[in-house]
Amino acid sequence: MPWTAAGCALAVAGAVGGDGWTLVSRSCHWHVHSPAEVHEKVTKPLWLAILGNSVMRGALQALVDQLVPEAWQSFAGTEDVPGIGTNIKCWGWLDFQVGDLRLSFQDYRIWFYTEEGIRVAFERLKRVILEGPDLLVIQHYGPDVSQGQPPLVYQPLLSETLPAYFKKKKKGKIIFALSKRSPFKVALCNPQCSDRKRPHLWNHSIEGLLAKLPQDLRSSTTGRILAVDEAFVCMPLFLDGETDVPQRQASQHWHRYDRSAGPGRKVFGTAADAAGHWYLTELLTMAGARSPGAGGAGGVGGVGVANLSAKACAQCPQKPCCPWQPVPVKINHSLSVVHDMPQIKSWADLTMQSCGQLI
Repeated sequence: MPWTAAGCALAVAGAVGGDGWTLVSRSCHWHVHSPAEVHEKVTKPLWLAILGNSVMRGALQALVDQLVPEAWQSFAGTEDVPGIGTNIKCWGWLDFQVGDLRLSFQDYRIWFYTEEGIRVAFERLKRVILEGPDLLVIQHYGPDVSQGQPPLVYQPLLSETLPAYFKKKKKGKIIFALSKRSPFKVALCNPQCSDRKRPHLWNHSIEGLLAKLPQDLRSSTTGRILAVDEAFVCMPLFLDGETDVPQRQASQHWHRYDRSAGPGRKVFGTAADAAGHWYLTELLTMAGARSPGAGGAGGVGGVGVANLSAKACAQCPQKPCCPWQPVPVKINHSLSVVHDMPQIKSWADLTMQSCGQLI
């Protein structure tokens, strides 16, 4: 899958990722939306929720950095202390809404939880599904991936929640995603490498999962339960990660932060940026968002992006492990449950256990 710079005739001015690159697949391509275009297209409430580890968090934070007014305030001057959480390094629930667009992230590492932790995580997942994100992305990892076996742990949960979810969200979708892998931690050397087989095995795994659902439910999942493998799109960008080559064992993240005090872009990494835009584009497409142009330049109905209302909630623990702890089933700081929230002058005023509306 080739990457092209913004100068290429295929690229639309102002509609590329933050690094000036966009991905053109051999078989298809999609539009990468500029912030003004996104907010112009969103004319009704839309909600993207991503559940996964810190690698997946980078995709959501890339969108927050681009789409939320004054988002730089969330990152500027935040100290990174290993093993200590922040509103950036959130090991809980992080929730932003700007205009009618809601962007949420939840830390989700089912392969690290205890048996009781898995039970809590699944109860929490049920709750999120039934709250009704328009697009829910769930990261999965486990031995069933490399063996091509279906992740059957999700079968009872889906059987219980999908009827109510599909009734509530007529176009809602759930994506099971295999996260980006660090190229320094996997073999890329020959045709027998297991990672070369990952996309096929993952599709087979999800097909196996859906085959175990009740017949009346199975037919309604067509085109609405999807499998995505992010790995191979990222491999051409393996030098664009969190750390440089001499530090290659230090991190598997494809995103990195600028923590300086001043304004500007704060989340970097083309692979994380691209992944965020895949899911955003899918959200806008499936929701039938209208074509841009009717609302005037630079915003919705002539209103600038900076003037859109913005609010957020965070419930981020200081320490998540060890062992890793799941997000509680019921949380107090979420846009799903908090409606009357205090006004804040800066995103820096949003604490690790709070909600606020930016003024």
